[in-house]
Amino acid sequence: MKKKILSVLCMCAMLFSLTACGAGSDEGSENSGSDDEITLRFSWWGGDSRHQATLDVIELYESKHPGIKIEAEYGGADGYKDKRMTEMAGKNAPDIMQIDAPWLYEMQTQFDAFADLSQFEDVLDMSGFDEDFVNSHCALDGTIYGLPTGINGTYMLMNTAILDAAGIDSAQEWTWDSLLEDGAKVHASDPEAYFLNLDQHSLTYHVLRPYIKQLTGEQFMNDDYTIGFTEEQLAEGLTYIKQLFDEGVMEPASESFMYIDAFYDNPIWVNNKVGADIDWTSSLSARMAGFADTAAVTKVPQMENAKDTGILVRPAQIMCISNTSEHQKEAAEFIDFFLNDEEAISILKLERSVPATEAARQQLTESGDLDEIVNSAVNLALENAGATENAISQDMQLENILTDAVENVGYGTASPEEIAKETYGLLEMKLEELKTK
Repeated sequence: MKKKILSVLCMCAMLFSLTACGAGSDEGSENSGSDDEITLRFSWWGGDSRHQATLDVIELYESKHPGIKIEAEYGGADGYKDKRMTEMAGKNAPDIMQIDAPWLYEMQTQFDAFADLSQFEDVLDMSGFDEDFVNSHCALDGTIYGLPTGINGTYMLMNTAILDAAGIDSAQEWTWDSLLEDGAKVHASDPEAYFLNLDQHSLTYHVLRPYIKQLTGEQFMNDDYTIGFTEEQLAEGLTYIKQLFDEGVMEPASESFMYIDAFYDNPIWVNNKVGADIDWTSSLSARMAGFADTAAVTKVPQMENAKDTGILVRPAQIMCISNTSEHQKEAAEFIDFFLNDEEAISILKLERSVPATEAARQQLTESGDLDEIVNSAVNLALENAGATENAISQDMQLENILTDAVENVGYGTASPEEIAKETYGLLEMKLEELKTK
């Protein structure tokens, strides 16, 4: 009897084991399908509207490519570059990255960070992009490492309602002197308002740099790793920034510098208490959102007998593929969809500035999505563009040294001349370090 019971129990155990194995086989089949799915990490920065549009394009792509999963990594601009470079150093960078054009030289020379996109010409259509523009801004030594998400240029945006209330002629040909003189009228007429709203980064890039380039007509940094301006010229530019604060043209640094790369959080911007702004066209739609009916654009201020306009035109951002990605071809296919597909273009609109391909610009113009004022700003920048910056002028380590100088001027830690002397020495030391790398 015991033997019969034992036999039955064994048979039950065998049946259970077979059933379990069968279930395991089914689950393994499902896992096998999951294993075949390719996951691509895609990182970018931006505001809420850019995030949502990008997520919508990702959802559309995944619906058309069931074997591909796009893992979104996004947030604000603050800290974005440092995080990507840390990942590059650890060989754990996202497969697809949105980067800023000035970062390309530093990232590629330090980390061999990006794949050569020309090897993917069978899946990545680059024919719609201006060849000279791509070679000037997205390539190093003839190798193309990225494609532009849009055309970006510097401009000055004005809230004509604020300027009119202060008795300022917004249609004038703006110079640095007239900006200083008329800009003071805004705060004088309304103690809560200011002519300019710029953080330390924007002051460095959109005031100090064009001011000095107009003085010199030279590259900001020379190809031989020397500085393209004198200590005295740097002191002149820093003195001008000090005057902007002293004359009340700008909100005090103790307040404006709190909102680094976050103008939209500054109360004076939120409450429409700013008369003007100097920035990239990629941010224009967001910048003028609160006063679209009274917005106008003009050139970056010019000085008399300027040797260069100091107006820059470059990619809004660059889309690159990590050199350590295990799925570079699939990443290239996604970039092609992101930049060339009509549905994707319709979703993204101007979230990354005016598109870099003629076909996309025409599509958005016909749909009414390319706003006249945005188009005007891009055309102004294109028509008045200064010399294209060389790679070393875009090095972010040098930019950080200059930003520190602007911060010190804003906080009044020393005189512009003293700050210029110290900064010039730091720039020379950093250039020598970069030269030997």
